[in-house]
Amino acid sequence: MLNSEFCKAARWQLYCDSNSRPSLVARSLITGVLPSLLVTLWQGLALPRLVYLIAQSEGRHYSLSRVDMRMGEIYFFWDVFNMFAQGVLGSAAVSTATGAAIYTQTASFLNNPQEFPNLLGQALPTSSKFFFTYLIMRTLLSVPLRFLIAQPGVWQSWLRLMDVFGGPVPSRVAFMRDAIRSPRFGVEYGSSLLILLICLAFSIISPLIVLFGCAFFGATWVYWRYQLIYNYQRKYESGGLMWPFFANRALVCCAIMVAFTGCVMIVKKAFVQATLLWVAGIISTLAFRSRLNRRYMNAIQEMPLYLAQMAPRARVPATTYVPPPLQVNGLGWYPEFNKVWEWFGMPGYSF
Repeated sequence: MLNSEFCKAARWQLYCDSNSRPSLVARSLITGVLPSLLVTLWQGLALPRLVYLIAQSEGRHYSLSRVDMRMGEIYFFWDVFNMFAQGVLGSAAVSTATGAAIYTQTASFLNNPQEFPNLLGQALPTSSKFFFTYLIMRTLLSVPLRFLIAQPGVWQSWLRLMDVFGGPVPSRVAFMRDAIRSPRFGVEYGSSLLILLICLAFSIISPLIVLFGCAFFGATWVYWRYQLIYNYQRKYESGGLMWPFFANRALVCCAIMVAFTGCVMIVKKAFVQATLLWVAGIISTLAFRSRLNRRYMNAIQEMPLYLAQMAPRARVPATTYVPPPLQVNGLGWYPEFNKVWEWFGMPGYSF
């Protein structure tokens, strides 16, 4: 549909009407690679900064760890509702209707909401091509490129080697360019959860996606192990709460897989199997999540009494609660003291 709409608007004969090999390759790239490339660029360049500003503008969280966790929550909402849900439904609408027929199909669905599982079951196989292309690009292009760019300062070093920016570099600029960054856990967890959601949701429809998903997580594990050892330095201490954050949302991805797989079974007229999958799968997922929270989360809510009895009396200086710029002589102050993501060029405050 993208090619047809483009040809209707542009009427470029060399591109639209030609059957030559370059024209066929160009049309394949525009329909197959370009959408996934644009989504990848949006996720890597614009979305993390927008999520940062949104979390900062809420003004609800006092600790850096909680702000970063809030960024992960916003990113996960975007993964589920914007990227995944709209990608699935949008692919189904575009593939089955064009122009005004899309609005007719939407109105028909609103008048018959009981057809929603059937629509999802038809939409999931239709959208698998886009998500498969996106996963291949993330695995074969994005991850290797991140190995080459250990930190943002590498870009400037490459440009300087090519003599794009000539002249000497001031010491302050060199320090900020080569400074040790802090890992953006909120965004990185959100990005990994999106790949996990795609792999789980399409594991039954397109099993080949699982193979590339395993390759992505394997390469990402090597990348992050290297980065955390040599290039990144943590900005805060969350007490290990980022792992429960990730585990709970991974179980949400499992529940989404159960729901969408049951919709596909309904399309195949397997109503009994779909009902059993929904009942058993959702209940078991919720029960496992409840067991994890009772077993582990309750243990970290309060300090054990025997540890509290053994611990010495705490004497916290009053200056601890004073922001560094307001202390005498600016004790402990440095330009990035109030930022969750250190040396990423983000403002310390937001509206």
